[in-house]
Amino acid sequence: MDPEDPLVKKYIAIFTGPRKKEMEEALSRLTIYRPMILKHLKEMNLPRELLYLPVIESGVKNTATSRAGAVGLWQFMSSTGRGYGLKINYWLDERRDPEKSTAAGLRCLKDLHEWFDDWHLALAGYNRGVYGVERDMKFSRSPDFNKLAERKALPGETEHYVPKYMACVLIADDPAAYGLTVRELAPPAVDEVTLEKPLDLRVAAEAAGVPEAVLQELNPTVRMWCTPKNEPNFPFRIPAGTRERFVMTLSRVKDWTPFSGEVKYKVKKGDMLSRIAQRYKTSAREVQRLNRIKNPQFLRPGQVLIIRPGKGFRGN
Repeated sequence: MDPEDPLVKKYIAIFTGPRKKEMEEALSRLTIYRPMILKHLKEMNLPRELLYLPVIESGVKNTATSRAGAVGLWQFMSSTGRGYGLKINYWLDERRDPEKSTAAGLRCLKDLHEWFDDWHLALAGYNRGVYGVERDMKFSRSPDFNKLAERKALPGETEHYVPKYMACVLIADDPAAYGLTVRELAPPAVDEVTLEKPLDLRVAAEAAGVPEAVLQELNPTVRMWCTPKNEPNFPFRIPAGTRERFVMTLSRVKDWTPFSGEVKYKVKKGDMLSRIAQRYKTSAREVQRLNRIKNPQFLRPGQVLIIRPGKGFRGN
């Protein structure tokens, strides 16, 4: 890696300048997963520097989703994720599982390196796709990444991808030298309960005595309002110290997926989230969270929202 490469220098300046806080937060989150990722790297005999790839891929966020639909720490598209053994269906998405997605991501990188026999091309392939890089090489008659870049054979995103990653590695290996402060974070303390049937997250939250959002954060693979169907031994994570209360309370619950009293609302032209929420005696934030709406300003006419009416709602 050449720290004097113009694009590498450009991204070092960006990551230590306007995006300094973002880089510090991503590297701090990485400390949670560092031992696990290093373990997989060692087992697979892969370069230690690949530890830092999730920083530029996802900002080290399990639930990160790109505009193209790539998900998780390692930003897998669904087809590629399934190809590397990740379960992705209506109920769950193992691209959000840090350990399973790490194993899959590193197997993918190992395959790319074995195919191209070059790490720069392997990384370009991770971003561009193996067939895209093959076409670029054939078109430009370029045998390596630098020549592909010189001959403008790569899409701009891929041309910048490897230098951006190199800049990240240089900074992450010695953040203090670049003026960054990285905090050592500990993974959340959890208890694990094996569930033999689907469990509504709202029921689970009441049993554990914590907000539903806490359980969603601890179980990022769960996509829906309840744990997956046809997963009779599903490992469900709850905050440490709540297991006894959780199990005892749940043993008294007859219906693990009761009718929630939720209603469906079809968005009309001119609707605003705040006014819809007010109508149903709830908050805009709750409607946004329940429907996983990223930008509340962009409601689409015809979009169907699930709403949990608040106290005092008397129907339409």
